[in-house]
Amino acid sequence: MKLVISALTLILLSFNISSSQILQNDTYQYFVDLNKADNDQLEIELITPVISTVTTEFKLPAMVPGTYKVYNFGRFISGLKAFDNSGNELKTEKKDIDSWEISNADKLYRLKYFVDDSLMILLITKFSNLQEQVLKKIRSSYLTTTDSSDISRRI
Repeated sequence: MKLVISALTLILLSFNISSSQILQNDTYQYFVDLNKADNDQLEIELITPVISTVTTEFKLPAMVPGTYKVYNFGRFISGLKAFDNSGNELKTEKKDIDSWEISNADKLYRLKYFVDDSLMILLITKFSNLQEQVLKKIRSSYLTTTDSSDISRRI
């Protein structure tokens, strides 16, 4: 009977895995729940790889290669906080519009921040326009060539 209760407890606990139980490895592990938008913002959670320096910077891009426009994606971020594996908050300081300095980074486990939905709209709009431009280029190349193998060279 004890074995059945223990197994049942283990199964129930396995459904309640939080990010604090995720092991750090050599990758950046992002988590977002699209069903939990609040005040037109999404909460982003990042489990970082182990960092060996005392301070580090968390940076977001200012530009997207090929667009030749400055977006400063950091302007869509608010409430950035850093935590160690025990849930203790680490000191963060915003350095500029796109970067934050994190103290005690050798203890860093998790970052949490909010992203305005304006960023999502911007990305969807910009990349939809880029996709349409690529499709137009493909269509025009296809219509002006007789050899289908030539299409890839024209794009």
